[in-house]
Amino acid sequence: MWSTLIRFAIVLISVALNASQPNYTNFSISSRIVGGEPVTNNQFPWQAALLYGDSLVCGGSIISLHWVVTAAHCIFANVEFTVRAGSNSYQKNGQTRKAKKIVINKRFNVGTMDRDIALILLDMPFTLDKAVQPIRLAKFRRNLPPKLVVSGWGLINETSTTSSNDLMAVTISTVTRSECQKAYGVIKITKYMICAADPKKDACVGDSGGPLSFGNELFGIVSFGVGCARSHYPGVYTYVGRQIFWIKKVISEFGGSMPTFS
Repeated sequence: MWSTLIRFAIVLISVALNASQPNYTNFSISSRIVGGEPVTNNQFPWQAALLYGDSLVCGGSIISLHWVVTAAHCIFANVEFTVRAGSNSYQKNGQTRKAKKIVINKRFNVGTMDRDIALILLDMPFTLDKAVQPIRLAKFRRNLPPKLVVSGWGLINETSTTSSNDLMAVTISTVTRSECQKAYGVIKITKYMICAADPKKDACVGDSGGPLSFGNELFGIVSFGVGCARSHYPGVYTYVGRQIFWIKKVISEFGGSMPTFS
């Protein structure tokens, strides 16, 4: 249900941007891992699942005992979310917490997907162990790692209808903003975005909000793309390094432990 709603919303956005642009009716902000492999236990201990009831809504990343970061477009009004962490399955095991407070970046623009980021304050802190650990936030740097890893439970291809039961991950290559802009044309790729792609590898429906990482550093948040793993269309991610000031401001205001920065 959730992926259908998100896809429908982005279809409207893409038509509003430019009805004559080819392929943009498949502009998708709800993403699963295409071309990836199942991960081992505790390989991504910061990975979180954002749930509504038993349904997967989006991914997320644990950034401190009390806070999870995800994509703003994953958040719907008047919905009580649960966050699961510490399990390679979004359906069972691990630790679950309720979302006590959700803060969306006020400058998030659903029409352009700029600053697509939200923070979730948990009702209780996570208990840290081998399976649950926060990820460090990578500060802004001009030269990104050439390879990054995206992980999640989303669809393995854009024609699938169900999410993966197992956490998946795939390594993809960073793409320059100028190259990404050429691919997307009318859709503005801003300095608050990172692009990454490789042939037949991508995030897809259900991965939105999840981490784009290198080692134990968080560089991006799964945001949007055209279809899943389509040639000429890199995946687009929120650039965490350009959101550090906002993250610090929110946590200072609402409390809870501050993330570690690198």
